[in-house]
Amino acid sequence: RIRQAGLEVRPHAKAHKSPAIALRQIASGAHGICCQQLSEAQVFAAAGVQDILVTNQVVGLLKTRRAACLSKSTRLAVCADHPLPVTQLAAAARAADTVIGVLVEVDIGHGRCGVTSPEEALAVANAVRDSTPHLEFRGIHAFRGSAQHMRDPDSRANAVTAAVSLLRQHVALLEQSG
Repeated sequence: RIRQAGLEVRPHAKAHKSPAIALRQIASGAHGICCQQLSEAQVFAAAGVQDILVTNQVVGLLKTRRAACLSKSTRLAVCADHPLPVTQLAAAARAADTVIGVLVEVDIGHGRCGVTSPEEALAVANAVRDSTPHLEFRGIHAFRGSAQHMRDPDSRANAVTAAVSLLRQHVALLEQSG
């Protein structure tokens, strides 16, 4: 059904932390995997996983260099919620002559990380665009996982509806800006 709808599945490896299971998921049709940390991504890439999204920000010169090195052996994407790490990623990717994918992290109510306004999202996306060809804008990333812990169905539905509405505002500005 997912393929018929033109969509792809990218399971989060934190559920199993097993390269063998990740490779089985990919063999069964998963597009790639997600990892929370760059160090986890390195383990999965060393085991042969070829498409990894780090669902976290990679900040600082040491980590951005590690990301650039990793991106030479696997299709890598990371999240960003500020132009500064984008600049750091771009410099590392340029020095390594590689490409790193970037998704703009949007806070849609989880309160943990991500830009909090469509204008901030646009600033990060523009920083990625300005760093082409070494960075590639791959979309946006948003997480409202705390909604799953709301036991009242109406509260959960309201939280998800608000999150989707907020996300649509970000998407609209990004699309208007090309």
